[in-house]
Amino acid sequence: MTQVCLLLQYDPGNLTRPSTLTMDALQICFLDSANDEIKSCVLKRHATRLQLRLEQFEDRCQLCPYQGRFARLWMGAERSRLDCMAQLLAKVTADPAQDCQNSQKLMEIAK
Repeated sequence: MTQVCLLLQYDPGNLTRPSTLTMDALQICFLDSANDEIKSCVLKRHATRLQLRLEQFEDRCQLCPYQGRFARLWMGAERSRLDCMAQLLAKVTADPAQDCQNSQKLMEIAK
């Protein structure tokens, strides 16, 4: 098994640490070289972890007694980061053939 496959199959867990976020990014970057089984496993794990992180974030926001400026800024930044990750996963899991068809339709409409 290649080192890239081992990297892709590594599960850093659900903790949000800088090393976990780095591992997430590396795994997404190297997905092109993986077989379909590994791609599916990695993407499902990322989607599950993201859903858990979103739920935990919502819980923290509900329990946070502070509504001050800095608390709102942090919550907004965290929400933005999680939303960007959700958009990235949505794009990664999208069907490229469908994306091509959608692009062609948009170009026809633009004409």
